[in-house]
Amino acid sequence: RANADTIAVARMRDLGFGVAPGVMYLFQATPLTDSLVRGLSLYDLRLIRNEVYARHGRRFETAWLRAYFKDMPWYTPRQEFTIAELSEVEKNNVKLIQAAEAKRHEDLSAREIDQHELEGLFPEAARRLRNEIFARHGRVFKDPLLQSYFASQDWYHANPKFDLTSLTPIERKNV
Repeated sequence: RANADTIAVARMRDLGFGVAPGVMYLFQATPLTDSLVRGLSLYDLRLIRNEVYARHGRRFETAWLRAYFKDMPWYTPRQEFTIAELSEVEKNNVKLIQAAEAKRHEDLSAREIDQHELEGLFPEAARRLRNEIFARHGRVFKDPLLQSYFASQDWYHANPKFDLTSLTPIERKNV
């Protein structure tokens, strides 16, 4: 199994594929690289980051993460999970994923998003990405799923006085 996993990781790298939710078991002892996470959406980045924890049995307070992982055949939540269980490679992989997430978040306000970056996004992922621009300014969402998703983000702070005029010209274009 270990040899097959090593070959799978090598093939992913050789073919220029990135990681995806569901395959983080391949990276428990193998470091991720920037190129492996480059094409992932913010949603997928958050999933693979939390998959590292889920594979050790972390229980999730965030409803959509809890719902996502409960359907995975390998997931067994454990009350006694601690971050100390992660290997150094896994901790470094989480840091790399967090850095990629931070960069993508910054890009929504800092540069015009190119059309090709949005091609192939599932409608729900595109909706989340668009609404993140509003969420970064504190918009409170009527849709309970969107509100729950953004409320689970460390950076989100609800602002009942949110106004569209607070968006920058780049953010308006990206919306």
